[in-house]
Amino acid sequence: MQWKTEKTMNIGFVRWALSLVVLSSVPVAEAHPYASGVTNSSGLISWVLNETATDVKVAFDNGTATVDYGPGLATGGHTFALGSHTNFSIVVYKVGANALTQISSDANPYNCFHGPRGVAVNKNPKTANFGRIYVANASAGSAGPRTTTSRGIYALDAASEDVLGLGNTAATGGMVLGSSTTYAPYKLCVGPDDAVYVGDASTGNIGGVWRLDANLATAVNLFGLANPSANTTSHGTCFGRAAGTPNVTGSLAGGNLVLTMTAWDLNLMNPPGTYAPTASGYQNIYQYHIGAGPLPWTGFPTVVTNPIGIGNVNAVVMDAEIAPDGKYFIAAKRNSPSDGTTNVCVLNSAGTAVLWP
Repeated sequence: MQWKTEKTMNIGFVRWALSLVVLSSVPVAEAHPYASGVTNSSGLISWVLNETATDVKVAFDNGTATVDYGPGLATGGHTFALGSHTNFSIVVYKVGANALTQISSDANPYNCFHGPRGVAVNKNPKTANFGRIYVANASAGSAGPRTTTSRGIYALDAASEDVLGLGNTAATGGMVLGSSTTYAPYKLCVGPDDAVYVGDASTGNIGGVWRLDANLATAVNLFGLANPSANTTSHGTCFGRAAGTPNVTGSLAGGNLVLTMTAWDLNLMNPPGTYAPTASGYQNIYQYHIGAGPLPWTGFPTVVTNPIGIGNVNAVVMDAEIAPDGKYFIAAKRNSPSDGTTNVCVLNSAGTAVLWP
């Protein structure tokens, strides 16, 4: 048996209906709508359509037989019987509007969160979790049509439905989060191993980055609990407050896990593990070559670069996302551009040159 999905344009955008608007634009091939969450249960194929499409087809046996659903297929979950066929493709096509388009409903309570801090999408089409959306909610409370939300991580399918049946109660998987309802949980990402990596940027005793399984049932801390706020210019922990997205490549199981992120309270310079003699090593992009572990990881990171040129100021709000080709996309909240670098920039994959602006 095999299954695959085919995409033709960009996925599109999801807006979380709250006081905070989060746009998730995740390019996968070139598709607006797409098939996701594909599973096979004794020949019954279940899958999820993230938005309405111009045309949806299921092609069996390498295209020798086709079922055409046309343009009327609704967003959400669908099923079909595999029967005697040995393989299939779900082909989703849509003529794009060449503009940002909201595909979610503001009336859907599962799109509503009181204190959302980060959003991540599973972009691996080789797994049944492809298209799953994870949202970090740091502050509990009501949100629009949703009577309450709690602190932790929520999971939705590609059509914004409650894929894990969490209801109003977020999952924590056993994470021990810091006390801040602003910075814990904070940014997050989905690794190529389907695990969810969640950052904590609280002060005090924190874990830095947690690794949760795809169903948010269990959590493992990458670094161990410590207080990076107590770091000095000469010594301290190997991690800081995880203020940036924990970009992950590889996996522990594959022996090639690499974590790259920005962090506060981490005054480091190269070579790895060297604290700066003065407070000049803040606001860096740090890279941990964890490999197969073991966890908690105690090795110091490599300093990739200081992308905004402010090494003597701690706790500048900044994030770094890594594109599929390795380029760094940087966003920083600064009061002055006096260092000559703008608030948004793109670096090459080595972190050595500004490509834009």
